[in-house]
Amino acid sequence: MKVIGARMCRRHNPFNRSIKVVVMKLNAFPFAAMAGLGLFIAGCSGAETKAADPANGSDQNAALEADRARDGALGDMVLGNPDAKVTLIEYASFTCGHCKGFHETVLPGLKERFVETGQVKFIFREMPTDPQQLSYIASVLARCAADRGGDAAFFAVADGLFANQRQWAFGNEPKLELLKITNQVGMDEAAIDTCLQRQEIVDVINANVTEASERFEVRGTPSFVLNDEKLNPANLNEALTAAVEAAGGTVPADPADSDASDKELKTDPTDETGD
Repeated sequence: MKVIGARMCRRHNPFNRSIKVVVMKLNAFPFAAMAGLGLFIAGCSGAETKAADPANGSDQNAALEADRARDGALGDMVLGNPDAKVTLIEYASFTCGHCKGFHETVLPGLKERFVETGQVKFIFREMPTDPQQLSYIASVLARCAADRGGDAAFFAVADGLFANQRQWAFGNEPKLELLKITNQVGMDEAAIDTCLQRQEIVDVINANVTEASERFEVRGTPSFVLNDEKLNPANLNEALTAAVEAAGGTVPADPADSDASDKELKTDPTDETGD
């Protein structure tokens, strides 16, 4: 199995500062929708972040967890057994190249060994990075997909966003490219316009950013939290194995290890025939 290193995309605008919002031209995206999006993204933080009130902290956490248990756009986006004893949370950005690398080269192996076997619940939470407004747009659209087809629709759009990241996030026609991705779950231009007006979805994303920054001290993406403990990405495979075994589970063998052993056997000098 491939492992992810410590490289990550950094948030250039820390959450405890105001985010400079520039209304972007998404070709034919309605200006009103984009302007509205700019306004509610700008509202994610003020010039200063107020210190949390300890008296209200437990109530706020309880409310947040209750919201995350919902189905659809406002809940957590989950792969695997919702009752698994081990929970892995990824904080990621759809405009982050290292996140793209993780989802395309590392996550498939983790899903096969840990998630699809029912032993690990994988949760995706957003932490938008530059270009930040496009990252928010992608996050909102993916969550709107969950209202149509549940978590499976969210991850279908997420896969499309990562696979085509260069085209929509850094190309000349983001609207066209985003429409290609959302069309697979039945979201046309009218559905996108409606989606981009949903303040409550951005509130969820902002709550994820706040928790990542303040509770887990996340400063870049992708970052991982395993059973409420921040994790070094380079140790992801080993940490998951240990957590599953501690919970009484059994981890299937890593196919990559078998492939490596086969390769070593084939190149072992003792296996070569003499003259």
